[in-house]
Amino acid sequence: MATPIKDARAGRAAGPDAISLLINENHTLCRLFDRYRQSDSDDEKTLIAERACLLLMIRAAVEQEIFYPAAQWVLEDSEMIEDAVLVHEVTRDLITQLQEDDLRLDQRDALFEVLSECVDQQITDEESGLFKRMRQTGLSLDDLALQMLSRKAALELEFGFAEERDQESTVAASVQAH
Repeated sequence: MATPIKDARAGRAAGPDAISLLINENHTLCRLFDRYRQSDSDDEKTLIAERACLLLMIRAAVEQEIFYPAAQWVLEDSEMIEDAVLVHEVTRDLITQLQEDDLRLDQRDALFEVLSECVDQQITDEESGLFKRMRQTGLSLDDLALQMLSRKAALELEFGFAEERDQESTVAASVQAH
């Protein structure tokens, strides 16, 4: 007899469940942080920082609107969720500071390093605690992923991120063609 989670997965197109989706985003963020640290170009660092900040804002909204309420409901652990929301507030404050027009490059580098350390710690905490606990529940993480992906797509459109991604694809295809 199949479990409800397996039945839910069989009934839709293959794709990541909610936790796998978040873990994939974690890897993307970590790669951006690493690229930033390795870059010698101020222009490239600016683009990487902008992209990382946008991804973090979208992710925070999706987690706070969809993932965390579901986690709090099935886990009945408000402290873990409150801690995660607090980290989002700190992250949001750092992003606001990074977006200031009069920021010197050394200030940007320092703020971005603090941001990356904050996010790295949250990634570690979530992957070793919250995500493991969520996998042990009967919640359909596949259905949750669908809700998260839908909201993420709407936020990407709202922030103009989808158009940015389309432009990047066009540029990449143009470069490959030549």
